[in-house]
Amino acid sequence: MRTTQIARSSIDFTPTEPRSRKRVREGLTWRRRTTEEDCAEFRGTASLMRADAFRAWLTAQGQAKSSVSTRVSDARRVESHYGDLDEAYETDRFEAILKKLEYSAADRAANRPNPSELSIDGNLYDSLASYRAAVTAYRRFAEDGAAELSQADRIRRFALETVIAQRVSGGSPRPSL
Repeated sequence: MRTTQIARSSIDFTPTEPRSRKRVREGLTWRRRTTEEDCAEFRGTASLMRADAFRAWLTAQGQAKSSVSTRVSDARRVESHYGDLDEAYETDRFEAILKKLEYSAADRAANRPNPSELSIDGNLYDSLASYRAAVTAYRRFAEDGAAELSQADRIRRFALETVIAQRVSGGSPRPSL
């Protein structure tokens, strides 16, 4: 077995694996990232978002481990192209970023180009939807102040912000039972 050093991580190429031989023959490199520091060093920039707190918040929301990893990774990628997510939240609550990540089914049908700064090789519609979901989750995290709210607290907050606020402002008639 042959070992190659790339960005302080070791990669094992097994000559008997057809996929490995093909990748080596085509000159492609395999890289395994071992720590957050290695990832930041590889990208040339340190992540500014509160990744650990965001991960803990997503876990407290009942997200599966794979979903949590995907959301954090997608949020980091958006941050690497659009700047600090916490600053973007303070500026306009991610409205500008979400606008750039918009891509509808009609856009897909019309074969419109990628409106974002992210380079996407696969399904543009699904990929941008995933990035929007990550940014929206980070916005909810920022709104909660990284506090772990129970489901009952989230329901109370929703009721207060939508139903009760409308009633106080005189926006809707009293519901009939």
